[in-house]
Amino acid sequence: MPNVGEALNRRADLQKRIAQLGERLRANVLVQEGDQPAESPEELLTELGTACDELESLIATINRTNAASRLSSGGTVTEALARRDVLAIRTSAIRSAIKEATDRGLFGRYSRSEIRMCGRSKSRPSNDRPTRCPRRDGNSRPSFNSTTGPRN
Repeated sequence: MPNVGEALNRRADLQKRIAQLGERLRANVLVQEGDQPAESPEELLTELGTACDELESLIATINRTNAASRLSSGGTVTEALARRDVLAIRTSAIRSAIKEATDRGLFGRYSRSEIRMCGRSKSRPSNDRPTRCPRRDGNSRPSFNSTTGPRN
């Protein structure tokens, strides 16, 4: 087997090749009556099958190598990759929530005096006082949590 770096490069090349073959196949499956496709769909399918089989074998080899390779922290490469992937998912979800919370799109339909928005996050430092949205007159009104109802 080639080293892991070479295998990863080959995997990327195969993934690109498979995508290209898929596009070429899509472009040649339907032709106008009486015309011939630019490329034979049967040959493209055969080439696609061969590339997919090679990719499957290569991915399995890479995964076996990653599962057996230990990092200095004691974990495997597979565990580190899983952690990286989950961190990316978590980061994406949090960034999306932040974007939604800071987006002014809602205020494009209503004036600020018609809608009161208060940020909510369980990750805020807790204290004994309830979370309240400040009112314009300086007083506070109780916040509302959709799962537990109003809090005073």
